[in-house]
Amino acid sequence: MALHIPMRKFIRIAAGSILAFFAAGAVLADEGARAEDLPNPSVTGVSSGFVGSQQCADCHKAEHADWMLSQHHAAMQEANAATVLGNFDNAKFVKDGDETTFFKKDDKYWVRTQGPDGSVGTFEIRYTFGVYPLQQYLIALPKGRLQALGIAWDTRPREAGGQRWYDLYPDRKLKPGSPLHWTGIDQNWNYQCAWCHSTNLQKNYDRASGAFKTTWSEINVGCEACHGPASKHLQWAKAGGSKSYKHAGFAFSLDERKEAAWPMTSSGQAYRSTALKTHKEIGVCAACHSRREQFSSVPQDIGQLFDAFRPSTLDAGLYYSDGQQRDEVYTYGSFLQSKMYAAGVTCSDCHNPHSGKIKLTGNALCGQCHAPARFDVPAHHHHPANSEGAKCTSCHMPMTTYMGVDARHDHSMRIPRPDRTISLGTPNACNQCHADKTAAWARDAVKSWYPSPKGGVQSFAEAFELGDQAAPGAQIALQDVAASESVSAIAKASALTRLSRFPSSAAVAIAERSLKSDNPMVRSAAIPIVAASNNPTKIALLTPLLSDPTRMVRIDAARALAGAPAATLDAANRKAFETARQEYIDAQLFNAERPEALTNLGNLYQTEGDIAGARKAYEQAIAIDPTFVAAAISLSDVIRSSGDESGAEALLRRTLETNPNSGQVEHALGLSLVRQRRMDEAITYLSKAAVDAPEDPQFSYVLAVALHDAGKSDSAMETLKAALSRHPYDRNVLWTLAAYDYESGNREDAVKYLTLLSQLEPRRTDIVQLLKSLSR
Repeated sequence: MALHIPMRKFIRIAAGSILAFFAAGAVLADEGARAEDLPNPSVTGVSSGFVGSQQCADCHKAEHADWMLSQHHAAMQEANAATVLGNFDNAKFVKDGDETTFFKKDDKYWVRTQGPDGSVGTFEIRYTFGVYPLQQYLIALPKGRLQALGIAWDTRPREAGGQRWYDLYPDRKLKPGSPLHWTGIDQNWNYQCAWCHSTNLQKNYDRASGAFKTTWSEINVGCEACHGPASKHLQWAKAGGSKSYKHAGFAFSLDERKEAAWPMTSSGQAYRSTALKTHKEIGVCAACHSRREQFSSVPQDIGQLFDAFRPSTLDAGLYYSDGQQRDEVYTYGSFLQSKMYAAGVTCSDCHNPHSGKIKLTGNALCGQCHAPARFDVPAHHHHPANSEGAKCTSCHMPMTTYMGVDARHDHSMRIPRPDRTISLGTPNACNQCHADKTAAWARDAVKSWYPSPKGGVQSFAEAFELGDQAAPGAQIALQDVAASESVSAIAKASALTRLSRFPSSAAVAIAERSLKSDNPMVRSAAIPIVAASNNPTKIALLTPLLSDPTRMVRIDAARALAGAPAATLDAANRKAFETARQEYIDAQLFNAERPEALTNLGNLYQTEGDIAGARKAYEQAIAIDPTFVAAAISLSDVIRSSGDESGAEALLRRTLETNPNSGQVEHALGLSLVRQRRMDEAITYLSKAAVDAPEDPQFSYVLAVALHDAGKSDSAMETLKAALSRHPYDRNVLWTLAAYDYESGNREDAVKYLTLLSQLEPRRTDIVQLLKSLSR
């Protein structure tokens, strides 16, 4: 069971790493799921103090004028002739045999398309979403839900391929019932999109009715979306700038660039004249420009990133092993890796925060800190002057296209590494332009220009690749990154996240030191490593974090201590635990419209022995999203633990009826049948799971054990070897192959598998001793 299942948030290409395991499938909800059975959040409302951007215009004319022309100003608008950019002149779009028609009627904008019940219906476009390079459209469905249509308008010029309707999921055939269909849970504006396109967005989801009463103080991204409520600032201004108001009436000041300069050195590199001591500005930007989970919308939390959000680390699937953007990750995680961030550069050093545009065009922007006489010359970039290849961004900030047409620069600002394309399979900027050439050609070209090239600050790439493959040397390499003082904090956190897959005393020792880091992401990433250790270690190391200054760390510590460890805390620490535990519950209930959040609550209650509470949470998760099979599988475990194995089987069979070919459900059903000693049926479903979910080696491993125990040794070995070809470093598969080969007298192959295991697990003395015994 996962300690914490992340939210499916901002999904365009692929789901998060843990959710990729669970995101397929559908179940029929059991009776008895009632929203009112779950607790209420301890925070039920907030006072606004929001006054609107127009109030800022008189005193801040230049900033307001910039904002009026920004994409923030047009982030969300009511649909009318001035805001709608798409062709609604009876335009038609056909995909997978389904026709969608866009038209106008009575000065309103409409779409005729497949609706939530599968039949064609007519729906009014209520709002526009975004302006460039695409515009999406929002449609109102019952219970206060706004849904984003999956067909968008390409607003680019016609000569650039724009001025057309296109599907955001061209390779998927989506039907009603799918989370990604425009009527589905993953296209719900209230949860997925709203916070970052409006100001003071409050979802106001009612669990009892399943309805939203979402509100905003401004429909678009206004001044207070970044600065916070301004009512006290207006009081400060009317009082003549009285010093009695801290931060001029705001909750915080975005003043990190005040009195800071970037003088140029003789080497042609600038440095920040005063050290950057806080990260308020990037934290405010990261609330939207990051891949993250959200667990608060309290306005006072806007300036405290980790009190409201959980930014993703450099996880496999989201980023390449060298930290380059892969999935849609929205800048923050990339920038944290960069040498620029380490030097104290903030977002507004390059971007006008009010217009959203860069301050200077072309290489002049980089020339603020990197002397053009040294860097903007062919001797440095080795391309003709003023050519595409001579642009700083072409080499150091390559672009990836998201949502079909939106090309975004990678803000990790890296040195091109075509050699890693060869060794790790990661992209490189050279071959993005020179697509007709090989990575070896690009590597040799770079080597000829720079015989002793710098490797860049992303020195973690090889370790992350080993960790993602669970390959020999992974543990030591990840420990080195996690313990390093020379890598970025997000790299350390990402190494710790991977290291949690390899429990060891050395990993716990590194995690213990990491818990004292001044970076919340590092502290949070260390917690799962400690959580996998014994109870006394957990209590000793994690109890102090119950009073951590950041909410994200407090709730992680509380979740890790829940159950048996918490029961042994003394009175003072027990009170801190209960407070942090409630914060964890509130964080899940903030997203009570999501099955992941309710499943997290179910997991918490199950850990604490509250089986009735766990069952209710799982049942409500299934009712909200029947495709989220994690809840159904967890619920089947609860039913089984109560002694009702046949009831667990019945639930899994219903789940499978509505979600054929779900390897996760087939595997769970197979295990249920094993427990009932119905081995022939069990092997049938375990076999289906191994075929339908080959990406999970556990399914093949369990099938092989079942086959072997049924006397089908040859089939077991074939299954294991097929799994090993896909997962060459899976410990269970290797160990079982060695055991079965030893059993059959094939000691040569047994030694081969054990030798690899000893390389993967160098501290496992039992493997070493067995290998020595077999070798003799």
